[in-house]
Amino acid sequence: MTTDLESFRPPERAWTTDDLDLLPEDGRRRELLDGVLLMSLRGRTHQSIAMLLGVALDEDWASRSR
Repeated sequence: MTTDLESFRPPERAWTTDDLDLLPEDGRRRELLDGVLLMSLRGRTHQSIAMLLGVALDEDWASRSR
């Protein structure tokens, strides 16, 4: 069973898999870590930031290796 995210109230305790099952199937990636709900960014913005970070780290390492 799912519900609209706008009408869902987070639990006043640690999250459980049952709570996670009540969230809507909206394509968002969610996971639980020690009772904490984590939601990952998705999409073009996230991919672009990850790519830019990877390039910057690679360039920095290359400049230090010379």
